[in-house]
Amino acid sequence: MATLGVINGAADPEVHERIERYAFSEGILAHDLKSYLKEGIEKEEKLILILADREGLDAISKQMVNILLMTCPVVFLPSSEEEMEQVLRERKYPMEIARYPFDERDFRRARKAYVSREVWEHRTMVFGELRIDRSSREVRLNGQPLELCGYDYDIFLILAEHMGDVVSREFINQMLPERKRSSLRNVDTHIKRIRKRVGREDLIQCIRSVGYCMLEERLGEGERAG
Repeated sequence: MATLGVINGAADPEVHERIERYAFSEGILAHDLKSYLKEGIEKEEKLILILADREGLDAISKQMVNILLMTCPVVFLPSSEEEMEQVLRERKYPMEIARYPFDERDFRRARKAYVSREVWEHRTMVFGELRIDRSSREVRLNGQPLELCGYDYDIFLILAEHMGDVVSREFINQMLPERKRSSLRNVDTHIKRIRKRVGREDLIQCIRSVGYCMLEERLGEGERAG
């Protein structure tokens, strides 16, 4: 299945960086608006959302804004509560208006509003040099396929879906069949095998007495913003 992409049209540096981070944590590619208008995106990629603030939209022509509106959903990011109220009142921009301040919950809400469950569950997730094709259950790191199958793949996927967050052993253990849930040591055994097959001891961190965390900083910038 296709990879998913968002266009980052936030001119504010802090907001721009946050959008890239939010997209990366969900395995979504993020492209700078100017780069997108100049170079486009790959054919196998599905554009799901454009996020832009006033300065970002004012930097392009009104005609181009109209073209973007026909391309995929556009969400306007106000820079203050006053601007949010003003834009909502004047309806200057014919697009969804995000609340201020725009945070990760808002990003996920917007994503859920415009991406069907079927597309989301069968997409290819991209985290820099790591790619996970949920449809074929294929995992590649630096272009090389990893031999992850069965519950090793399921556990690896859980950690990727919670990129940067600690996932408890108890939560992971629920993915195992009942006959294997008698001891949390089974989770440790799977993690050990996953690390060996991935060949990267530093990618999955053990949080003592809690669980495991997949570290996004270990995956590099890869294909993050265009």
